[in-house]
Amino acid sequence: MRRRGLSLLETVFASGLLAGIVFMLFNLYPASALAVRRSQDRLQADQLAQTYIALYQAEPFSHLETIQGQSPLSLPEVSIEGTNTHFKPMLEVLYGPGDSNREVLRLLRVTVRWDWVRGPQSITQEIYLVDLAN
Repeated sequence: MRRRGLSLLETVFASGLLAGIVFMLFNLYPASALAVRRSQDRLQADQLAQTYIALYQAEPFSHLETIQGQSPLSLPEVSIEGTNTHFKPMLEVLYGPGDSNREVLRLLRVTVRWDWVRGPQSITQEIYLVDLAN
């Protein structure tokens, strides 16, 4: 008569396989949590840069000329509530390419930097502004 059941070797092999699968699943969680956090920080930095571009885009064109003399201009550091991330935005106003008389076209560039687990990160948003009064 043959016994039914698992041998010791089969039990050890199945336990080892199950332990390996569980170990791999637990290693996925920190990596995915880190990726989610990084994408959240990038989205917040991108929204911050777009906000500053919208603010300075609404300013009179002559105000951009005064900022251009101070360019690059460090803007106030921003911390998002509930996170430990500190965003450091910087504004640059440059002459636009092909603007021979340097009166009509400006490049408005906002760069947001922040420190992350794996080193410093940054994003940049740019827009060209035209003085329609000239």
